[in-house]
Amino acid sequence: MNTNTEPYLVMLHNLLLESFNLEELHMLCLHLNINDESIPGGDLLPAKMRGLMLRLAREGRLPELVTLAASERPNRYWPPVPDDFQLPQSGPWSATAAAGQTVVQGDIVYGDKAGGDIVGRDKITASGQGIAIGDHAHAEVHIQQGIPPEQLNALFAPLLQQVAQQAPAGQQAAAVAKVNELKEETAKGETADDEKVADLVQDIVDMAPTAVEGITNLFTNAILAKSAGAATKFVLKRLRRTE
Repeated sequence: MNTNTEPYLVMLHNLLLESFNLEELHMLCLHLNINDESIPGGDLLPAKMRGLMLRLAREGRLPELVTLAASERPNRYWPPVPDDFQLPQSGPWSATAAAGQTVVQGDIVYGDKAGGDIVGRDKITASGQGIAIGDHAHAEVHIQQGIPPEQLNALFAPLLQQVAQQAPAGQQAAAVAKVNELKEETAKGETADDEKVADLVQDIVDMAPTAVEGITNLFTNAILAKSAGAATKFVLKRLRRTE
């Protein structure tokens, strides 16, 4: 059995929750030709999303969900389903749970959430303009024009894949979220918050030490180099000495 299966499911679950709200989940089901009323979880987004994932995993269709999510949210990195993927034999992500033989009551939170805490049944919405968590919360991400999202995705894809595969199981989701946050900040170019970029670089390396080379090489690109101020350059210089 692939021992990385459950960490992958937890990471994908968190990414989906950060990217889609309950209404958008219904649209995902429509695209996948699934009756959303057949998915357990009621109006609880975490439980409903988990139910959809388990249903598709049991049917061998989980890659379809990842492909659909990537087409709907192209500015995020969506780790592909492992080639040797199979549901765990026990636990909340097991084949037994997928078959509907395990009932879990209450909300389940796996790993760390990017962008803030999960509180009760707060709604999480995501779009090209930003992510808002909670009924009265608002957040915007302003991406500098002139840097195509496709180019940013191509620049960050190797680092995201490396972090997703090599970060410790308990920190994979948080590490991937940090890389996505770094991508959004560096997209601002010269107006990026240098202190924030430096902190994110250090946080990513702390979570995934093997990513040092990948993250230092990232900033050799002329586009991303514009976002590296004194603080970021200091951190990168120190990291290069450890390679």
